[in-house]
Amino acid sequence: MKKTTIFLLLSLLISVAGYAQCDAIKAVQDDYEDATTMFFYKNTLSMLGEFANSEEVKELTKDIENLRMVRLDRRINRFDDARLKTLIGDVQGEGFEEFAQMKDGSSRIFVYGKGEGADIDGFVVVVAADDELILFDLVGKIDLNAVTRMTKHFSSI
Repeated sequence: MKKTTIFLLLSLLISVAGYAQCDAIKAVQDDYEDATTMFFYKNTLSMLGEFANSEEVKELTKDIENLRMVRLDRRINRFDDARLKTLIGDVQGEGFEEFAQMKDGSSRIFVYGKGEGADIDGFVVVVAADDELILFDLVGKIDLNAVTRMTKHFSSI
């Protein structure tokens, strides 16, 4: 349940950034034919808030334009740590700043944002496990206070 909650929160967090998608994430999507890619657009995200019947989710997703998620098998695609380091460098090269780094067992999570001060308009999240890589690229705005409230809500479940 906790991993699902973290996954959903990261998905929502990623869906709140900028007005242009990250080229580094798009390059991974284009370079690996067997990558699974999903797009969530504003209408779909607003339905999520209605479906969850949660004001917190509605508030969190209201200014998100779209969310791209890319997943690939690291072993099959030979996406090693050197390639991961290059990807992270490319993300940072596009002006994304590191917001957080987390480790859960052998999984590593990197969160990047783009914007000025409290006006964050883009998020990229990189989740790297031994066997898979999951990338989130969010376009839009997100209220970071809403993320905190939602995290507390899901932690109490």
